[in-house]
Amino acid sequence: MEGHNPIKITLVKDPIFREKHEPKVEVKETVFSEEQENTNNKDGEKGEKFFSLINKDNQEIIGNLFYDYPKEDNKNRILKIRFAGIEDKYRGQAFAIKMYEKLIEDAAAKNLDGIGSDSAVSSPAVVVWKKLIDKGYKVDINPSIEEKWKNFLDIYNEGKMFKDMFGVNNKESAFKILFNDQEK
Repeated sequence: MEGHNPIKITLVKDPIFREKHEPKVEVKETVFSEEQENTNNKDGEKGEKFFSLINKDNQEIIGNLFYDYPKEDNKNRILKIRFAGIEDKYRGQAFAIKMYEKLIEDAAAKNLDGIGSDSAVSSPAVVVWKKLIDKGYKVDINPSIEEKWKNFLDIYNEGKMFKDMFGVNNKESAFKILFNDQEK
């Protein structure tokens, strides 16, 4: 084409900026806070109660677990987990499992029927439920996610990261531990 100068494009590789993470903190001893009201629960979806796991060495919060008490119309009277979070520098040390087990103990002490997940469960939370199974808990998996659970297990057993959410009907739990199902 006469009169047109071709545009020269040179690809330049930009460096990838990664967020710097704080170094992992090794914890010698932990303690749980008392149950607290969740004052941020304005829409009823963030859990009406919560407790914190605290690093006893420096009094920092390692993580929080938010949950609801059973509603009158529930078939099983279970504590329903709404959200669990661990601070980055404390991840990878099984603290989420420790918090779930604390909730199991609390539910049993209150003569409830068990604990259950929310209707939407993130992939890190699914790993916690898998670890509870590995520890010997009988976890009921909602029938509507059985195929996805099998897919998760295949990926997990290959050492890969499963990045999908698990979701069931709004008022149901994706995962449950019912105390009458547990072996004594």
